[in-house]
Order: sequence, then structure tokens, then C-alpha cells
Amino acid sequence: MSDNNRFMNEMVSRIIEPENETEKVLKEINEEDFRFANNKNITLNKATLGQTGQILDLILHPPREEHKNAHCQYLECDPDDLIRDTKQFPAYKANLFKYVLFYKDKKYKKEDLNTTMKNSDGKSFDYCVSASESKDFQIINISQDKTVRIPTRIHVGMKKGSTKFIMKLVEDFNYFAIQFYYVKGKEKVIDDFIDYLNDLVDKNNFYKGQKISPGMDFLKLGNITWNDIFLDSETKEKISNNILDFFEKEEIYKKNGISSKCGLIWEGPPGTGKTLAGRVVASVLEGITFIWITPDDVRSASDVKSIYKIAKDLGPSVVFFEDADLYCVDRGRGGRNPVLGEIMNQLDGLVPLEGVVTIFTTNDPDVLEQALIDRPGRFDERVEFLPPKALVIVKMMKKFLTIPSYDEDDFDDIAEKSEKIKLTGAHIKRLCDLSTIFAIKDDSLDENDIAQLKKEHFEKAFENIKDMKIKAGESKADYLKNKKKSNISYDESKITDIKYSSTFKEQLKKEDIELDSIKLMKKHEEMFQEKRFEEQENINEPIVEEESLFRRIAKKKTS
Repeated sequence: MSDNNRFMNEMVSRIIEPENETEKVLKEINEEDFRFANNKNITLNKATLGQTGQILDLILHPPREEHKNAHCQYLECDPDDLIRDTKQFPAYKANLFKYVLFYKDKKYKKEDLNTTMKNSDGKSFDYCVSASESKDFQIINISQDKTVRIPTRIHVGMKKGSTKFIMKLVEDFNYFAIQFYYVKGKEKVIDDFIDYLNDLVDKNNFYKGQKISPGMDFLKLGNITWNDIFLDSETKEKISNNILDFFEKEEIYKKNGISSKCGLIWEGPPGTGKTLAGRVVASVLEGITFIWITPDDVRSASDVKSIYKIAKDLGPSVVFFEDADLYCVDRGRGGRNPVLGEIMNQLDGLVPLEGVVTIFTTNDPDVLEQALIDRPGRFDERVEFLPPKALVIVKMMKKFLTIPSYDEDDFDDIAEKSEKIKLTGAHIKRLCDLSTIFAIKDDSLDENDIAQLKKEHFEKAFENIKDMKIKAGESKADYLKNKKKSNISYDESKITDIKYSSTFKEQLKKEDIELDSIKLMKKHEEMFQEKRFEEQENINEPIVEEESLFRRIAKKKTS
């Protein structure tokens, strides 16, 4: 049972254990309440965090009779004629609806309901009328550098001519809805208002064409260009042809029956410029929505659905998945992966991704799910980011060393050695910084305390980075190839010191694996994954369907 389910069980037992409390809950639950309607068949085993919150909120804070009276008084109707309806919208649109309601709506007058509500602390607050009059408000961003003030609680009367209805905005972590209260027979009034509201949002969508995160935060990626990144011409051309030209010729593709979606995999060692290239693409694309995804943004299949919903609504768009190898691992290595399954479904599902470019970056393409990268139609091109050549390294060093003094003749030898051991752009930046640090430590300074870099400073920095690279395992394979292979027998004490299980040690002896820390770790991980998969297979037995929470409450009452 998950922590979420345990929490639910504990809270429910606290709330409904006493018989009189159970009767009170059942009496006050309004079956028309959206919290009940949305969750009436939800079981504890299947409840998400948002559903859990709604269920508990309904039990702890059922609709109050005075609210209904206030609604009837405002609408001048009998309680039997009061209709309550809930319309749900994508969660990311919450701020858009709030913005247009208080800053762009000119047709409807917002009116006080002439009553007060109480929050969880028992303090009263007025029904919200306008952003300027609200005592409780929030600040939302409508661009990178512009904010507006919006009421936190929006529960108002809406009037246009002689027509009236009541509107209340309901918002949760992954849920956004508008509750409407109106007189029976006025359904068209609500439909017309929703159409009007959606039209306002489309015309004033401040997210469209911006650089954003899945949480709808505006990103400051900096105004950088291709001149700020060192890539070979072939790599730049692939990126340009598959992204920049794609958007320019999108309509032509459609006319010729070609799908206006595209997928790219950017692969290469860490530090070769994949992330920086993403920032460049985001910067040079004007009017294209750019959604930057990190591993923390895709923890569930619903996260993936939400991301692509945003991408399609705000298209044309680019969805940039950073470090995709962390959540799109081959199923043979990690078993079932809902995130991976939903990504594959979105890339090649029933609903086409018109006008959406998907970019994956990965340090290790070999671990990616083969069905994801090999099946035609999901990804159109694999772009390889390689460590720079010697000539490019020299250009990098000149760019990074803008303040210290140096002799350009010292660059050639360092550049050639750096290319040989495949140092990346990030390594070269660190090499330049270390060279300057070593010069300062040696007091190699001019009268203005500006570092005077010498060949020995570059050599010392190079050796430092080379040692770090080997220790980190990045060039371990090449390093071991140059060593003489020896048929050494296992030292039991060394294996014991590593503190692996006896089963693992037996497997090492059986397969006669070299005593190398990286190989040991990889082998241990493989064995662990196999064991985990076997355990998972054993527990995948049919689960008896659990009764819904509300049925459990009802049974408790009748018993």
C-alpha cells in the first residue's frame, strides 16, 4: 500500500469512526457536488493525490446550507430551481482564465453575493468582486517581466443585462474547474459564456510562443546565438533542417501529405553542447512555444499527457526532454515504465502531434528503449554531438580566456592532446579556468594583477582534468586496453571489502570477471534488476476490487 493510501485510510478512520460523525458526513454530502461526482467510484488503491485531496476536502468541508441560500437570494429563485454545474478545463489554463476574467472581460459585470464565507481558520473573507477590491490576492506572471494581481478566491455573481448566474473557480494541483449556479432552463447562458471565455483565452494566451516549463513558469534561457556555441557545420545543418526549416515549411509539408510533426535525438557525452544547443534553438525560434522538460517534470504518465496537451494547445511548439535516458530506459533493463509507455503513445498514438517537434537529449543512447528510437515515425533523425577537434579547441580557449594574457603558441599542443583523450567543451572551459588559477597561485601576474598564463600552467591543468576524467570512468575502457591483461585469481578479501552479497561474489568467480570497480558495479546492478524483475513477476497476482470510499462509509452507517 502506498503512503497516499495509508494516509487516506488513517484520515477516513479518524473522520468516520464515531457513529454520529458518520451520520453527519452522509447527511451533508451533496451528491451533485463535483468532488463527489468526480470521485464516487474511486478506491483507495487507485486514488491519485489530487483525488485523495478532493475526497478528504468533501468529507471535511461539505457544502454549507448558507451558501445555497445566498445563491438563491442572488438569483431570485427557489432552491428547487437552482442548478449547479461544473465544467472542467486543463489545469495549465487556470491563470489564463483568471487573467481574462479580471483584465479582459468587458461584457459581464461582477457582483458581490452579499454574504461572507469562512476559511479553514474560521476567519471570514468577502466574496471576490474584482482584483482591486479583493482582500486576499495572488500575483501571477503573464510574461518574464510582467505580473498582475488576481483574487485568490473567485466566487462571484455575473450579470449581463437582465441575465444572472454565479461562477466559482475551483483549483487543485492537477485540476481546474468552474462551478456554475443558475436558474433551471438557462443552460444556453452558461454555454455562451464558456464560448466567450474560451475566445478571450485564445486571443490573450500569454503562454503561446514563450519559453516555459511544464509548471507554466517563464524560463530565462538567455539571448544566445549559434556564435556562442562550438558545433561542427554538419551538426548545425541537421538541427537547422529538422527544426528551423520544419516550422518555416510546415504548411508546404501538410499540402504534400507529410505529417507536420518531427522528432530528434541529440546524443553525445556530457559537456558536448546538447543543453546549450537547446538554449540556442529556444532563443532563435520566434513565435514558437518552447517547453523545457527535466527528469523531475516527468514522474508519471499523466505528466507526459499534460505536457503534450500543452504543446498541442500552444503549437507550433518544441518539447525539449533533457536527459531522456533517465526515464526512457529500455524495458529489458528496468521492467514496466508508465512514463516511457505514454511517451511512445504520444509520439505515435491515435491523435497526431501536428506542429510539434520533440527533442530528446541523452548521454547514453544505448540504454534508450529500442522501440522508441528504432520505429519509423517517432524520431526522424539522430544528431551526434562529438568532442571538439583540435582547431575548434583552440577557438574555445581564445573565447574562454578573455582576461588573462597568454601565448597562442601554447595552445596547439594542449589542443591536440585534448582531442586525443576526447575532452568536451565543458572540459576545455574547466581547463582554461584551472590554468588561470594555477597562474594566480604562482604569482604569475602583471602590475594590474592580471594573470600571465604560461605553458606549464596549461600542462598542469590538462593533467589535472585528465586524471579526473580517468577516475570518473569516462575513459576507463581506453585506459584498461593499454594495460597488459593478467590472469589474476580473485582475492576473497578484496571482494569482501566491496561488501557485495555472497551470491554476487559466487557469480563473479563463476564468470571469471576482471576485478575492476566499474564492471563490478555494472554487474551488481544487472543482478539486482533481474532479481527485482523476478520479485515483480511473483507479486503480479489479481487484486480483489476494493469498494469505493463512499460505499464503505454507507455500509458503516447501516451496520
